[in-house]
Amino acid sequence: MENPATGTTSYTIDNPVGENSPGANCKNESVSTAGGQVTLTSDGNAVCNNEGVLTFGNKDSGGIIATLEGVRDFRARCYADQSSIRCTVEAQ
Repeated sequence: MENPATGTTSYTIDNPVGENSPGANCKNESVSTAGGQVTLTSDGNAVCNNEGVLTFGNKDSGGIIATLEGVRDFRARCYADQSSIRCTVEAQ
């Protein structure tokens, strides 16, 4: 295993949502649930720095957006924060 080049500070992760997604839980952009159809969309690019810390949006922008079929007022936004995944509910 080699260390990354010294000039490299981050890596962009392509396709954070969808069939080519590197995330096992993001393979499907549309998921059926008991409450209805949930649609996932990405808002920005996921970035992993050379220390292995994932950055993907924040509570106000970026991240992965989840919307529930028939619900127009609210949506969920999930993002990376301090090596954890956080989700918030926000007005659309």
